[in-house]
Amino acid sequence: MPLSTIQADILRLIAGNRSPDSYVAGATVLHRAEDTPRYSAELDLFHDLQDSVAGSAETDAATLRDAGFELSWLLRTPSFHRALVRREERALRLEWAQDSAFRFYPVQEDERFGSGTGGACAEPGPPSRLSGTQSSAPNGPLDDPTSRFPGAALASVAARDEA
Repeated sequence: MPLSTIQADILRLIAGNRSPDSYVAGATVLHRAEDTPRYSAELDLFHDLQDSVAGSAETDAATLRDAGFELSWLLRTPSFHRALVRREERALRLEWAQDSAFRFYPVQEDERFGSGTGGACAEPGPPSRLSGTQSSAPNGPLDDPTSRFPGAALASVAARDEA
């Protein structure tokens, strides 16, 4: 997914705050190719523990305010925080959420998204559950997205259930 200017600026600033327990995931990571026509309306930051959500959100908020961004909280619950971040005429929604600490694949590092990012695997994944064959072709007819994308298991289940 191509990044907007504000997304790239924010990711660069908060990348140092990421870890295997606080990572960027969601559509921004799943559709990360520069030639993808889809842009994400927000940045999703996931955390293994509910207690980490508020601390991470506050740390990121302080980092962004120190860099000249305005931040207003839209929602704050123990397991989910949402803020609108602005600088000049640009704005972006950031969401910090609790995710499961259980993963099929480890969180990975990425220079654009920070350490501990839920990014795409560089190597072909394990055999697909459906075909039993290894696939490196994205979105092949029998490809299992969890084979290349950490944290994609929930997204693939949701997509399957909607179909």
